[in-house]
Amino acid sequence: MKNKINFVSAFLFSLVLLSTAMLSCINKGTLNEGDENLRIPLDGTFEYAVCPEGKNGLWGADSTVEDALKLDYTFLDKMCYRNLFDIAGGDGKYLWLKTEFLVPDGLKNKDLAMVIPYLHFADELYLNGRFIDSYGFEEKHLIQDAGYEAHFFNFPIEHLKQNGRNVVLIKVYALGLATISPGVFIGLKDDAWAAADIASFWQSGIYLCFIGIMMGVCFLFFALFVFYRKEILYLYFALLNLFSILYFSNLCANELPWIGFHGGFSYLAYLKFACCINFFGMSYMAIVFIFKFLQKKHNKIGMIMQWSSIVFSIICVIIAPNYYALYKLFPLLVSLAFVNLLFSLVFI
Repeated sequence: MKNKINFVSAFLFSLVLLSTAMLSCINKGTLNEGDENLRIPLDGTFEYAVCPEGKNGLWGADSTVEDALKLDYTFLDKMCYRNLFDIAGGDGKYLWLKTEFLVPDGLKNKDLAMVIPYLHFADELYLNGRFIDSYGFEEKHLIQDAGYEAHFFNFPIEHLKQNGRNVVLIKVYALGLATISPGVFIGLKDDAWAAADIASFWQSGIYLCFIGIMMGVCFLFFALFVFYRKEILYLYFALLNLFSILYFSNLCANELPWIGFHGGFSYLAYLKFACCINFFGMSYMAIVFIFKFLQKKHNKIGMIMQWSSIVFSIICVIIAPNYYALYKLFPLLVSLAFVNLLFSLVFI
């Protein structure tokens, strides 16, 4: 018995060390001394324009950078959470953000870059009419979640006006709680890259540590169940941790190499599996764990209600064609899960 406990403890400790090592391998960047003084802060310089409704009610999906130059812009007075949601709502409208800057003497004839610590839901950026990069746009009308990483845009020397005003235009797909955060700046490429890495780590990469801890707990209780087959409660708690790991992995999905543009799973497919289906699995295992812990048995009506709502929810998630459909289904499906949990607690 003592050897088994030592083995499980050593295994859990190794997993924690492994998760810590993974975090240490993430390039968090280093700031060169004095680079912060060569930054061009852009907070308080943005203007916005909501695209008029286009073909098929897409609210500017076809809007080009040439169209953006003809729009009437309004000053964006808030750089905070949900600021774009307050302007355009969360129903998937497109809007344009505009800002201008001059290159100071200390940054002339150098490669620059722009950093946006957080921009939701998806965006593509243009500098002086030239496309630079995008986060969340795969193809025309095909959107994926941009995730929680900071957005880094490289501005090569040949694209910059050294002695005139440079115009930055950002096309944003405003779905859900659309936001552009404060802390936006333009600086030297290395400085901007390091700042983007640090912001991405604290907003996304750090969750790998917590997932690693949950993974260690999951393996620990799986091992305990293997040693004590009669204690089914260990298995239920391990499965609850497993569902939780997959659910919360959505917070650091951009750190996972098999998801997104370079992986085998699209963000939409992974979101359906990890964040939606595992949410129902997590809520169900929580109910099962509570009943087993209290040594209670669920009645047949309750079981039928639970499984019917879970199957219905999973089918809805699978057939949802895009993010907008999932966004509209969200209140209904979460309400069903809440009713299931409430019914079970009242029954107990």
